[in-house]
Amino acid sequence: MSKFVLDTPVCHPMYGLGTVLAIEQNELLGETISLAKIFFPRENMQMMVNIDKETELFRPLIEEEQVDAVFEHMKNHEGSFPSRANQRQRMHMDKIKSNDIFQLSEVIKDLHVMSTKKKLSFKETEMFERARQVMIEELTVVTGRKSEALDELIARACLSTN
Repeated sequence: MSKFVLDTPVCHPMYGLGTVLAIEQNELLGETISLAKIFFPRENMQMMVNIDKETELFRPLIEEEQVDAVFEHMKNHEGSFPSRANQRQRMHMDKIKSNDIFQLSEVIKDLHVMSTKKKLSFKETEMFERARQVMIEELTVVTGRKSEALDELIARACLSTN
């Protein structure tokens, strides 16, 4: 089954929650390809994606049954902090680009914990806010809860230590 179904949400690691607006057949260089038109409201951006090719940049939303496991993973995650900022940023960006909500939760917790110990760089602050926003958007749709309540749950999970 394709992850692109008309009027269904999909998650992109950098742009967050998008909705499949249309699926079209277009001809390109004499070859017919299927394209999904996806709209990302937070970015006010549309993107055309070739759905004939496998891409890891998009995934369906998680199931509601997985939400508790995400928060549990975040609570239990013990961060790793390379001393060099560029190494931390690369490590966190790789986790975000994996498009795995569990790795996204690790980035959020790592940066939250780090922010309690020292001032985050501009890039780290931006990454932290974007990662939080992507997770909140997805969990809002999946659970039906308000974003403020989910932000509070994320903050509490980040404060947990084992």
